[in-house]
Amino acid sequence: MPFSSLRRFSLPFAILLFLAACHQNMPQAALKKSLQLVKAADFAGYWAQALPPADYANIRADWQQLQQPYRPLSTDQELGFEQFMHKFTMPAAKAQLYRQLQPQLLKIQKKYQSQMPVLIGIVQVVASSGIAKSRLLTPAQKKQVEQVLVDALIPWLRKAQWFDQAKAKQAVGVVVDTVRQLKLKKLDDLHTQNFDISMKRYADLFIGIKKLLAIYGLSVDDVLDSIRFRSAHIKDSKACLKYSYVVLGRTFHGAMQMEKIRDHWYSTALLNDLRKRHQALVQRRATVAAATLGTHHNVPQQSHAGVKSTVKTR
Repeated sequence: MPFSSLRRFSLPFAILLFLAACHQNMPQAALKKSLQLVKAADFAGYWAQALPPADYANIRADWQQLQQPYRPLSTDQELGFEQFMHKFTMPAAKAQLYRQLQPQLLKIQKKYQSQMPVLIGIVQVVASSGIAKSRLLTPAQKKQVEQVLVDALIPWLRKAQWFDQAKAKQAVGVVVDTVRQLKLKKLDDLHTQNFDISMKRYADLFIGIKKLLAIYGLSVDDVLDSIRFRSAHIKDSKACLKYSYVVLGRTFHGAMQMEKIRDHWYSTALLNDLRKRHQALVQRRATVAAATLGTHHNVPQQSHAGVKSTVKTR
């Protein structure tokens, strides 16, 4: 699964990750462990318990291909990325970047503060579009995340002190620390890294996002701590689990369809999405293999008279 889903919707995604990992009728200690994995950004541990063994093996094996296809960067683009990274990795990067940001922040405040409602409206439109296009969320979950956006996150965006100098200085520090933790030498590394390296980098990025949100008044951990399971309707190997959680003082309710596999309950939507992606990769590999075989179907060979002839191979 590409990481774009995570970085676009870190808060709703964190909630859904935790819920997807929770197995109905599990002991309280196991539920607490699931929560701890997400709060600690242990995504490798999360996937290991959120998926049946065969599906977990598939996502690990498929991971690098799931990040593709992508267009390799040009030499100029790679150079630009190296220069960008240098700004965050050079000595005294925090102080220097904040000195550069401080006057810009004042200019932006003067120029755009009166236009913030319009800018936030644009953010809402873009976020809503991303939610609608998400392949991970079910229609019901899309509606739920949209409700969180409209009723909690947009009001928070309007009230947050985005131009506060002290908060900006803290934010610069978090961004610098996060970029350094990623240890990216080339942008192409994001597309070629294996599963384990990806999980480590995603964890570093997620922790950075949580710290940034906390600076401006939104605690992801508080939201995760507020999750409560209300009821579950179970029939054979299918279940509908109802839950609630609190975001910035607003309570939201949702439901998740789950299925039982070897005495464990898993998110139906998550399994369907990952299995669909795996099957698409299997079909793509078969197509590539068939095309490769086709190129060897007609093999030019030299005849005894010194003239090339074509021999069909079997």
